[in-house]
Amino acid sequence: MTTETKIFYDKTAHLYDERYNNPTAKYMRSYEEKIIKKYSGGRTIDIGCGTGQHLTLLNDVVGFDISSKMLEEADKKSEAPLVQGKAEQIPFKNNSFDTVICMFTVLNLAEYEIAVKEMNRILKLGGVAIASVVSRWKEQSSLLENLSKEREEKITTVRIEGFRLRSNVITRKRFIHLFKSNGFDVIKNIDLFKWQKPYWGWKREFTKIEKLKLKIDRLLPAKTARLHMAVFKKI
Repeated sequence: MTTETKIFYDKTAHLYDERYNNPTAKYMRSYEEKIIKKYSGGRTIDIGCGTGQHLTLLNDVVGFDISSKMLEEADKKSEAPLVQGKAEQIPFKNNSFDTVICMFTVLNLAEYEIAVKEMNRILKLGGVAIASVVSRWKEQSSLLENLSKEREEKITTVRIEGFRLRSNVITRKRFIHLFKSNGFDVIKNIDLFKWQKPYWGWKREFTKIEKLKLKIDRLLPAKTARLHMAVFKKI
C-alpha cells in the first residue's frame, strides 16, 4: 500500500463509520457477516480491519491495518489486539492463523499479488481466506453486456474527499485466479451489485425498483459485478 493510502485513512478515520453508515454498505455488510460467521474459525487476522467492523464478530482475532488512526477507532469497539502494518508485509510467523479476513478495497489499494502470497504464508494448511474486491465498470453498459462480458483489468485513480488513490480494478476472473495461482482453492463465490449499482458514501435509500433489482441480482449468472466476494482454502 502507498503512503498516500495511509495518509488518507489517518486523516479520515474519524469519519469512516459515518461515511459507510448507509443502505449500500449495510447491504454489503450483511453478506460479509454471514460469510464470516459461517466460514471463519480458530485464530483469525482481519487484514485492513479499519475501525473494527468485523472484530466484534470473532473471539480469537487480531486487527491489522495500515492506519494508526483507524486502529484507534477500532480500539473503541473491541478488546482484540491491534497491529499496524501493510498487507504486503505482515509481521507474523508462517502458519500462524486459521482464518484470514481481507474485505472491501484492501486488495484494490495494495500490491495484491504480494498481499495474497502473505496471506498464504501466515495461514495454516487448510486455513480459510475470506476476501472481497471492488470492480469498477461502465455504468452505461447494458444488462446483456454485464451478463456476458469480462471487463478489462486496469489501474485507475480514485478521488475521495480530495485524495487521489491508486486503485487496481480487479475483475472476477483475475480475483479468482489470483488466489488459485497462489495455493488456494475456491469454496464459495458471491458477486454483488451485478445489475443494481451501489451508492457508496451516499445516505440514499434504495427505491422499491432498486430493491427488486438487488433480489434479482442473486439469480443472475453474471461474469461482472461491482463487488466480488469469495472464500478460499489453502491447499
